[in-house]
Amino acid sequence: MKAWLKDHPRHAVLLAATVAVPACLLIYLLVSLLSLRASYHEEVAQLEPRIARLQGLLAREAELREASSTVSAEVLDLVYPATADQAAVSATLQKQVREIFASAGLEVSNSQILPIQEDAGFDRITVQVTVEGGLAGLDVALADLDRHQPLLLVESLEVWPTRPGRQAEAGQTLTATVQVLALRLHS
Repeated sequence: MKAWLKDHPRHAVLLAATVAVPACLLIYLLVSLLSLRASYHEEVAQLEPRIARLQGLLAREAELREASSTVSAEVLDLVYPATADQAAVSATLQKQVREIFASAGLEVSNSQILPIQEDAGFDRITVQVTVEGGLAGLDVALADLDRHQPLLLVESLEVWPTRPGRQAEAGQTLTATVQVLALRLHS
């Protein structure tokens, strides 16, 4: 065989190339298949935790629905519903806040509805009220705001003493500017 290879070097090279090319293609094909298999295993490994989470959610679907409805009902007690018009809610809020301060014995000198802001599924409706009166009345009004349903939050409170006039009353009077915030579900 060695003698034949020496006598026919071109045929030997051609024979080696004929054997080597299919062998290289076969090796390339095997490496590609192994690489493809490894990438599929990697994808399956990434999907398994997601599938497990989804199966866990499906197993607890009834509990999650019950908790969601409970939370939704509690949220509806604390905010104005999405079905209520923004302008109507703003006007109602302004009227209620004025009534709370007036019923506490404070004189409401100014009230205005501030621009509505959208935030995380809610409309933030803010009313700014300027009142004048005694500290006890302000305390009663703030306590009434705390008990109000839907929930009212005092966003800011500025209090300063009122300068006494010529006919000053007994006791110190205060002037306060209060920003009261209410939430409305965003439609």
